Amino acid sequence: TLELGQDISVCARLKTMGVDGVGLGTVADSLAALEQRVVLERRVTFAAIYEGLKSDFAGTQGERLRLMLKASERYCGGGTLGDTWAEAVSRMFADTVAAQAMPAGVSLVPGWFSWSSTIHFGKMVGATPDGRHAGAPVTHGANPNPGFRRDGAVTAMATGIAKIQTGYGNAC
Repeated sequence: TLELGQDISVCARLKTMGVDGVGLGTVADSLAALEQRVVLERRVTFAAIYEGLKSDFAGTQGERLRLMLKASERYCGGGTLGDTWAEAVSRMFADTVAAQAMPAGVSLVPGWFSWSSTIHFGKMVGATPDGRHAGAPVTHGANPNPGFRRDGAVTAMATGIAKIQTGYGNAC
């Protein structure tokens, strides 16, 4: 193709496009915090969390709420609500991407990529139920939030990320 001055896509039989997700730890930890603190423990209401998020956890009560949410079960903690949510979100993401109708010979391949633009992406997102302030960075692709475990076990992170692979060839 180079000799003919053509783009590789002109002669390729199979055309794929990676669709990479970012912020899985932020999403999984947010859903886990809601389930744990509102549904299971009934320590706070959805309405109170909504108000806390709108105000970016302002004031003493807002900070107390933020810290309570931040202390919920985290993704890559090992058998936590965060792990359960990360697996479910990853499955939904992969299935949704793979189900998109594409022209013949073209396919979308889902994956979680460790983006370096997490600061930029985070600036566009308000406060989240995992205790993240508005405008703060979101998590890298498939990575957990910093401080996901007190011991910071690397094997726990590797095990958690291994469980959320999308299964379509685009590694997480």
